[in-house]
Amino acid sequence: MSNNIVTDKIQMCVGDSTIFDLELRGNLIVIDGCSGVGKTYFFNSLRNAKYSGFPTNVNGVDLEKVLFINAYIKDLINIIEILKWHQGKLFVIDDADIIFTKEIAEYIGWDNKNQYIVFSRASWPFGLPPNYFAQMVDKNNKRILEYGF
Repeated sequence: MSNNIVTDKIQMCVGDSTIFDLELRGNLIVIDGCSGVGKTYFFNSLRNAKYSGFPTNVNGVDLEKVLFINAYIKDLINIIEILKWHQGKLFVIDDADIIFTKEIAEYIGWDNKNQYIVFSRASWPFGLPPNYFAQMVDKNNKRILEYGF
């Protein structure tokens, strides 16, 4: 893993009731799990904070360094080329189980120029130790990442 880390923590308050307090480990974090735990809600809220001026309080990350990829744009862009083009960015990727190919997963697993948060309902073989895989859980009225190790 590289030292090219954009952030190690993202804190975000959405509206009056939803708080995300995410500790990030390394430059690739895979967050998997069932529907309804907040993965896509986090993705959309962070994207809205960057692009729409949606009233969201975000701490810990420079939104100018954050880029978003999800299933809605997978046919509109060449994902590998976008990943290769950028350096020093935090890619937040939703629906990885829908959009990833073996080539994309391999590239991300070896990329040391960018940081990645990958949301998926299924794990991908990135060649990572288990301490880079997490579940999003609600604890004390905050959504946090719970790592296996």
